[in-house]
Amino acid sequence: MIKGLLMDYGGVVVDLNAGHEQAPSSGCTMRHVDPRPGMIGLVNRARKRGLQVGILSNVSSERAAMGRAGGDYQPYDFAVLSPEVGLRKPDPQIYELAANKFTGISPHEILYVDDLARNLTPARRLGMVTLLATDDIVSDLETYL
Repeated sequence: MIKGLLMDYGGVVVDLNAGHEQAPSSGCTMRHVDPRPGMIGLVNRARKRGLQVGILSNVSSERAAMGRAGGDYQPYDFAVLSPEVGLRKPDPQIYELAANKFTGISPHEILYVDDLARNLTPARRLGMVTLLATDDIVSDLETYL
């Protein structure tokens, strides 16, 4: 039984092909991306049904800071962001760190979703259930709720 949902941010929660330019205080221009249609509703339904929901993402330092400041990670129970922990996917240690953020849940009770197949392998080796994201990821995830 799935008790935890762990998702990549760019490519799963958001569609990196959508968005608009935004200039952070550093002066560089970055694309701001909104969650996929239906994603925040899905996260809210998952949490109401008792699932813990987290983010695991290889983002840049700038994107991590912009996301934290903008509240992008607030709908989730936690966010493990590569520049904040000094690890990047597919390093197995970052999956272990993320799995340990869940309370009272073992890896085999976690569904990990990523849009890159190579990032699923370490999660699977740890015991997580894995799902490769498609354009229909919101619908695909509904089957697990």
